[in-house]
Amino acid sequence: MIRKIYFSAVLILFLLCAETVRSQSIDSLMQQVNNNNYVEAIVGSSEMIAGGIVSADLFFIRGYSYFQLGRFEDALLDLTNTIKINENYVQAYIYRAKAKQQLGSYISAMADYSEARKRDPYKTTAEVVKSFVVSLFSKKGD
Repeated sequence: MIRKIYFSAVLILFLLCAETVRSQSIDSLMQQVNNNNYVEAIVGSSEMIAGGIVSADLFFIRGYSYFQLGRFEDALLDLTNTIKINENYVQAYIYRAKAKQQLGSYISAMADYSEARKRDPYKTTAEVVKSFVVSLFSKKGD
């Protein structure tokens, strides 16, 4: 009985430590993204995923980084995995829609925007308006 309690306590401690390390690693990857170090974020998230860590945040970080580097097909795969893990990940729907737009899949992109809007209308509207304004000011020759 004491062995079972001891084993359980050690297992719980191990799991808590593992979660702390994982959380710190994801925070470190987010810092890479915030510093526009997308390649480093891709490498770090890929290593964690290859190590067996399945996390919507990891797939989102990698998918977002692929998107920022113009690798839209890779972004689609990871953003889809993000949504499979967490169907309420609004930013994944938004960036998957943007990737689909870049690839010319406008109807599918609208479906993702619609899904994001159902889940969080305020965040989605703000993101769409921001994208529209940025596209207006980034057009050359106008």
